[in-house]
Amino acid sequence: ANQTFSLSFTVANITSEECDAETSNQSSCVLKMVNNATGFLQVNNSYTLNALANNASQTINATVNIGTAGTYTLTFTIDPNNTAGQSNRQNDIYTGTVVIN
Repeated sequence: ANQTFSLSFTVANITSEECDAETSNQSSCVLKMVNNATGFLQVNNSYTLNALANNASQTINATVNIGTAGTYTLTFTIDPNNTAGQSNRQNDIYTGTVVIN
């Protein structure tokens, strides 16, 4: 607790012309961390996604500081507003549990 740590997420545009670089550059990614004990949102960061051509990727590096020890639900959402226009949104959200000591 009370330390800064880094997280990295790799976002890839694995498609065949459905979501090209022109539409993907209008997108964003959102990192949220919620304290499971209190339900309070501790991190709510937004990142701009670069234009991703077909089969290209981008690494998002996030630096966060959590002041309270505990268990957190981490959610990383790609294109939360569906501006890229892809039809398969099943792989746009990563959710995990992080324990801060």
